[in-house]
Amino acid sequence: MFKNFSFAFSDIKVRFTLLFIFTVIIYSNTFDHEYTLDDQLAVYDNQFVTKGFKGIPDLLTNDAFVGLFGERGAQLISGGRYRPLSFVTFAIEWEFFGQNPHISHIINVFLYALLVGIIFLFTNLLIENFFSNSFKNKPVLAAYLLAFLFSIHPIHTEVVANIKGRDEILSMLFGFSALFLCLKKYETNNWYHAILIFVLFFLALLSKEIAITYIFIFWLISFYKKTSFKGIFQNKLMILALVAALLYLFLRAKFTASAVNSFTTEILNNPFVNATFSERWGTILYSFWMYLKLLLVPYPLTHDYYFNQIPLVSMMSIWFIFGIILLGLLSFYLYKTRYERGVLQFGILFFISTFSIVSNIPFTVGIIMNERFMFVPSYGFLIIFVFGILKLISKNKNVGLLVFSFFFIFFSITTVLRNRAWKNNQTLFETDAITSNQSAKVATSLGGIYADMLDTLKYESQKEFYKIESKKWLTHSLNIYPTHSQTWLLLGNLYYKGKISNDSAILMYKKALEYRPGGFFDGYFNLGVVYFNNNQFDSALVYIEKAYQVDPKNSETKELYARLLAKTGNVEKAKNIFDFNTSDIEKVKQIEILAEEAKVSGNYNEALQLAENLLNISSENSVGNYIKGVCLARGFQKINEALPFLEKAIQLNPNNSVWNEDLAVAYGMTGQIAKTIPLLEKVIQSRPNDPNPYQNLAASYYQLGNMNKANFYAQKANQLKASKP
Repeated sequence: MFKNFSFAFSDIKVRFTLLFIFTVIIYSNTFDHEYTLDDQLAVYDNQFVTKGFKGIPDLLTNDAFVGLFGERGAQLISGGRYRPLSFVTFAIEWEFFGQNPHISHIINVFLYALLVGIIFLFTNLLIENFFSNSFKNKPVLAAYLLAFLFSIHPIHTEVVANIKGRDEILSMLFGFSALFLCLKKYETNNWYHAILIFVLFFLALLSKEIAITYIFIFWLISFYKKTSFKGIFQNKLMILALVAALLYLFLRAKFTASAVNSFTTEILNNPFVNATFSERWGTILYSFWMYLKLLLVPYPLTHDYYFNQIPLVSMMSIWFIFGIILLGLLSFYLYKTRYERGVLQFGILFFISTFSIVSNIPFTVGIIMNERFMFVPSYGFLIIFVFGILKLISKNKNVGLLVFSFFFIFFSITTVLRNRAWKNNQTLFETDAITSNQSAKVATSLGGIYADMLDTLKYESQKEFYKIESKKWLTHSLNIYPTHSQTWLLLGNLYYKGKISNDSAILMYKKALEYRPGGFFDGYFNLGVVYFNNNQFDSALVYIEKAYQVDPKNSETKELYARLLAKTGNVEKAKNIFDFNTSDIEKVKQIEILAEEAKVSGNYNEALQLAENLLNISSENSVGNYIKGVCLARGFQKINEALPFLEKAIQLNPNNSVWNEDLAVAYGMTGQIAKTIPLLEKVIQSRPNDPNPYQNLAASYYQLGNMNKANFYAQKANQLKASKP
């Protein structure tokens, strides 16, 4: 007896190990992948994650979007996001490995392989307990086939190949571990097992909200264990599951500012904002059929089903009618078999319960459909699928094995090939822009990627190619969604960074602001930057001030706002923008910025005052000495008083060509012509194509009576002037 038990246990372990190894192999081509999509939110731009261990308390007590967007992040997305556990794992990784996407991908795959093993153990025990007869007393075989199919199902690639998808993996891993123990220890009186189930389920909830649907699965297991409804809710495991859910909901309400279903008029976050009652329900039923199609034939796949990839369809659609018929048949079947506790019943109920939260029926989830929404519900589908395959094999072995082999090979190859698309954002957007050709979002993303590439490309021919491609995809996006503010913003970036037209960029940024009422930080900031670089400082100040009001903690905005205030003569207000209570080094940098802007704008009184502040902190401050010298010379015509400060600045920073030139001019104005020569020669070494130092050097040699050199440098200056467009 014990030998048989030992053999069976060993056999289970071997199967578990084989499943684990096979899953790792299938997804091993993601190990060298980079960050994609929401990995910016989850990892490398998350201010809490990048603190490592120190950021964990903030991750546990904030909405997921706060780490990227600051305090306003809690209000950005309808419903809020409280999923701290996966973010905590990213923070731990960052502590040990820094910014390393390859480690994250490897961990994702190993966690997924572990999940596949847990699914095998749970399914085996589930069939042993309830459905042994349905599978001809071969629960291990059925569980093994199901786990293999789950492992290779292509619809799971988005979750596994995208680092951010770890929230789904962890939620299902902890959730199914709790369900497995619930089956194994259902009748136990051991408090340790009960507490372990409670902890595992709570961790599943902290990973992602979808785990709350497992409460129904706990109830279903309790129902299958009992002969009636009586006593089900008195079971302590059910009570612990409910307590865990209530604790999670309490924490979510405490740390997430958004309501469960906040209304938004942005169609990319609310696809039904312009839909009629008929279109809403017709489209929901249509998406249901699309999900079933992808579960059975997962091709083609895409990460993007945003507007208008899935068009609205009415309740007069044939898909809605078929959907109503199918739901009617399922309801009739469930009612008819309500006391039978069959495998098909379990598969249907598992699918419906876990799908319900992302179905857009109880509340809008922000998108009509998404492949990752099928990650957990696919288990219910695969129970039914495996049952059907084994039934077919029992009736006609050759046909059944042929069908299974087809799906096994098709799923495996599709998964390996689909993994390649997740290499990085460029490969993903280029791949899915073809599949999701009517999605404004993916077209915008691809156009934005191409525009960003202009900063890194070396050759002009390459830049011209990607300018054309970027404009093509951004324009395509606007043809689908003409009032998409983000697309107008990126188009403005293209025209500005690509040096196509600053005036056109300004018009596009204003379009972005027009279509984003209530404040658009990027629109304000970018528009302010263009005006600033056009030397339209009054206009720049208007928009940078608005950007500052939206996000007063943004360092770039603070600096530019202060510089503009200093340029326009409001130095005192500029001082208030900076936090002068910071360290001396930071304070000095801030004062230097304001002093330089005040000097450049001719506000010499303010610039001199700021220079004095710098010299009070340190008489060896080169910027303070230089600006004080310039202010005395230009602003107050006290050139002799200015010279010691200009000389001290050059002594401290001898290679600054502008400072050398200003000191040379001061020497020239005080008749110290011979001292100008080495300074101007040094300037020419730094700026060989600038005609001004040649002109000044020619004037110096002329005054010294060296006409040959005077003519030589004058001729050189004229040549450089003539060569400039």
